[in-house]
Amino acid sequence: MKRIVALLCLFIVCCSTAWGVEESSSMRKHVIVAFDGASDVSLKQGAVKEIVLDKLFGQCGLVNAGDRISVVCAAGNSRRYNEPIVKVRMKWREAGEKTKQELINKWDSYTRCDWFTGPMEIYSLLSISKSYIIDSLKFAPDDDEYVDQTLILYVTDNMYNGCNDYYGESLYYLNNIVNKPDMEFYKELHKLMDVCANIAQEYTIKYVSGDRFRFDWRYLYCDVFELVPNHQSINLPSVISTQPIIEAKRQARGKYSFSVDMKSYNSDFDILKIEAYGCGEDEKRLLYVNDGLVLGESDIITGEFHVANPYTKLCLECVVHINESVYGATRLRLNHEIDIVIEPDATIFFGNIRLPNFIWLPWCDNQYEVAIHVDIILTILAIIAFVIYVLCRRNYVPKDQDITMGFYDSKN
Repeated sequence: MKRIVALLCLFIVCCSTAWGVEESSSMRKHVIVAFDGASDVSLKQGAVKEIVLDKLFGQCGLVNAGDRISVVCAAGNSRRYNEPIVKVRMKWREAGEKTKQELINKWDSYTRCDWFTGPMEIYSLLSISKSYIIDSLKFAPDDDEYVDQTLILYVTDNMYNGCNDYYGESLYYLNNIVNKPDMEFYKELHKLMDVCANIAQEYTIKYVSGDRFRFDWRYLYCDVFELVPNHQSINLPSVISTQPIIEAKRQARGKYSFSVDMKSYNSDFDILKIEAYGCGEDEKRLLYVNDGLVLGESDIITGEFHVANPYTKLCLECVVHINESVYGATRLRLNHEIDIVIEPDATIFFGNIRLPNFIWLPWCDNQYEVAIHVDIILTILAIIAFVIYVLCRRNYVPKDQDITMGFYDSKN
């Protein structure tokens, strides 16, 4: 018997552990490793490799199971403007030992700007390159592996090599391109700025943290940036139309029921999943799950509870995808609470007594109809009882003590 109990406990622990892993893995990050191709610190060094691998896969690393990893190398070519600013080395790979081993084995080629013909052409574009990194890794239309967070791990010496004017790095970059007519220069300038402007319209690239490592007289920086969506502060009612307050309707035997109508009406977001929970003082129960709501489509959430353990709120947890074309991979998790109020109790005997829980008429839709029918029935019964009472009073039947017996004397 003890062995059976022990096996049962082990089974429960294993199931709960597996459930916990599934829950934690539902949050997914996209970690982009960006190498500064114009860095004066050689990124091929083994020490640099160890630092970056620890930042990614270490005990407090950025990457967890189920995350996605991309690797890019970024730099400008000051002689040929039509050369790419960012070269993608690894794109949207699932985090794991295989991906880690590939990064280790191809470290030299991944950190090298092999599309330049000479060292004098390499040019730092630290600010602009972040927007180009996002642009180079945007989703294809049929992809559906959305992420909750995007981080950029920028490995650089933080020096604007090839340019001393970091305020005008883009102008300096374009002005140093030789044999280029003025009109073509302005076309390329607008093209360069359009990429940055499109990203800035949807996202803010926010500095999160950074570490500095000394290499001889130079420093290497591992800076972490987060791609923060500008829609991050949006609330769920801006995406789905819902009711501000829910009134729970009384049912038979002390139960209450409610329903909520939902409709997707914002074309800027795709509804990926909706979960609804009934929340009371000591309970949170799943009432509804929907794996996607099409724009313009409506659905109904229904719930029921007992008066002894009522729900006070309906908690909505929704996953939405930001419908934009500059990156296309970000999803948001939106939560919203709707207060649940219990409708006032109906009364019978013309407002004098609360309708008891045990009284319910099956042909009525709500408690107020029940109360009306009960009042009508009680009124009819009262009338019948009164009529019977009146009729009984008119047919007088004397009692025995009211009757006396005597003799009649005719002479008197």
